[in-house]
Amino acid sequence: MANTGYTQITVDYRNYTAHRLAWLWMTGAWPKIDIDHRNGVRCDTRWSNLREATRSQNGQNRKAKGNWKGVSFVRGLYVAQLKFRGKNTVLGRFTCPAAANFSYTVAASKLFGEFARS
Repeated sequence: MANTGYTQITVDYRNYTAHRLAWLWMTGAWPKIDIDHRNGVRCDTRWSNLREATRSQNGQNRKAKGNWKGVSFVRGLYVAQLKFRGKNTVLGRFTCPAAANFSYTVAASKLFGEFARS
């Protein structure tokens, strides 16, 4: 099995992720949708760190791939943008990456609430 960062548990020769088994144990039901790790640490399966989330919500809680989430450098300017319901929205163009990231953070907080991460 590939190393995905998730803790794996084998039951009757079948592999499960620990966070999905924890959800089953604590609620008595298999999760209907994704399970999100609030702090983004895949091996942290404490009950207080787990919550049900749609695939979109889970994706919003991902860490930035670079220094600034939602910011790219295009033609000499920092562009703030986010994707919502399959549509990419440009939030603005800035000379400073921190300003672009702030714009992303405000918009993401409004759209994604507790799942927003900047």
